Amino acid sequence: DIHHGWIKNPQASDSIIKLHAFEVEFVNSLKTLAKGQHACSDYENYFIGSDSSKWASDVKKYQDVTYQTLYQGIDLKLYSGDDNGLKYDFIVAPNADAAQIQLRYNGQNNLSINKHGQLIITTSVNTLVEQKPYAYQLINGKQKEVKCNFKLINHLLVFEFPKGYNKSIPLIIDPALIFASYSGSTADNFGLLQLLMKMEICLAAVLFMVLVTQQL
Repeated sequence: DIHHGWIKNPQASDSIIKLHAFEVEFVNSLKTLAKGQHACSDYENYFIGSDSSKWASDVKKYQDVTYQTLYQGIDLKLYSGDDNGLKYDFIVAPNADAAQIQLRYNGQNNLSINKHGQLIITTSVNTLVEQKPYAYQLINGKQKEVKCNFKLINHLLVFEFPKGYNKSIPLIIDPALIFASYSGSTADNFGLLQLLMKMEICLAAVLFMVLVTQQL
């Protein structure tokens, strides 16, 4: 608000920003390979710290990034939604087991599912809401919805399909991860998809960090 000139006569306290970071771990995931698609025309330079060996320049940005074989037969696709929201899809290949997908949230104050099927993530600065997941299959060229719910089992978030689905056809699980819910801004201040581009791939574990901010 100070940056955009919306606060008149700003005080020192107006520049205080509270932070709360939590991470999401893809439990038992495989060592995966990221593939960028639809490159942007601009690029980023990273000159952080005094060690020039860790600097990077002319770093490409992409509108879509797919982590191939995050689980056996399952890809993770990150992309920008129509509302500037950051979205992610799990793409489940025919006969792959969607039950492999298990998400462990670390660092939040509380994690729960409300009566509307939404995931409620409570932090020290605010409460985040992730919409009930939407899943579908393309059958005869038409999108057919597959009933899908969040479910918490032993502190792990999984997806359940109470009516089942046709396992001989690819399944797309499309949770609504809204960028504005995490940063308080509808604009992508960090560059397209860079919020999740600090993904750490460590042996059989993949994590991404979400930073929640609140300006006082």
